[in-house]
Amino acid sequence: MIIGRDREQTVLGDLIARTRRGHGGTVIVRGDPGIGKTALLDEVVAAAGVRTLRATGFESEADLPFAALGDLLRPILSSLDDVPPLQADALRGALGLGSTTAVDPVSVEVATASLLRAAAAEGVDHVGVGHEDLDVTNTDSVMAGMARYRPTIVINTAAFHRVDRCEDHPHEAYLVNAVGALLVARAAVHAGARSVYISTDYVFSGDKPPAEDGRLTPKTAWVEDDPVRPVNVYGASKAAGEQAARVADPRHLIARVSSLFGVAPPRNKGDNFIEAILKKARAGGPLRVVSDQWITPTYTVDAARAIVRLALSGAGGVAPRTLRTRRGRRRSRGGRRYGSCR
Repeated sequence: MIIGRDREQTVLGDLIARTRRGHGGTVIVRGDPGIGKTALLDEVVAAAGVRTLRATGFESEADLPFAALGDLLRPILSSLDDVPPLQADALRGALGLGSTTAVDPVSVEVATASLLRAAAAEGVDHVGVGHEDLDVTNTDSVMAGMARYRPTIVINTAAFHRVDRCEDHPHEAYLVNAVGALLVARAAVHAGARSVYISTDYVFSGDKPPAEDGRLTPKTAWVEDDPVRPVNVYGASKAAGEQAARVADPRHLIARVSSLFGVAPPRNKGDNFIEAILKKARAGGPLRVVSDQWITPTYTVDAARAIVRLALSGAGGVAPRTLRTRRGRRRSRGGRRYGSCR
């Protein structure tokens, strides 16, 4: 415990608090050797419970470019594989770890930021909250959850997502997907956190023609700039949820994903599409499936990693084309075209 350094501890504590909210800053601690600068930093970091990177400078390294940067980033270089290849190559070249000799300082700066985001995403403290823990349609429940968990980022994955059931129960669909989005985003802002709303490609009309070669381009894939024009209750309720998140949280992030599949089965839905097809194929019977849709199945782990990185990066609005999707038209019950195959 350090005595008599309350002012310095407050300044450094405020810096860490701003960083948690996504705002950087710089504080220079100066003093004679042995006065306790390192002990002060250790005390503040230990109290905050944050991960820190450190570099120690030596006068003999003054003429070595990026020497301090290499020392600073050494503990997280294992995350370089999660950095875009061109950026990773630039950073490896700057640190003498690759074959690249021409080093662009701007590229190194961008690559360093990407590496820090990737490393931060791997070490994010998180809490998964289920339906039994928090009811997104109840203001008191949402506010109590924010007070209990004290988040800096809230990722709202709650959804009423069975398309056919949404047609039969539109009130419930809008209550969860739209009103729930509003309550969560409002509560996040009240708690000083930012909200991330998980949406869907069903907010689009689905009338873009697929490419003959199957390639995704702005003309054949749905991208974030395309106009929202849902054709069923599920899509309309999620579009309303997007708008609610925009209104409630100036720092909102909206991530549209499609055709999710993962190790765990979807709640209240049984098997995902891939598992259902495999199960029917193993049974040896005919397959009866929709024949007028083109989808981009998305692995839940990949989607989660992308969403966390976007949230940590401070990106706002609708997520960029990282989560690009392609889906053909969709209709409510009674209007689907089916095809059979063996």
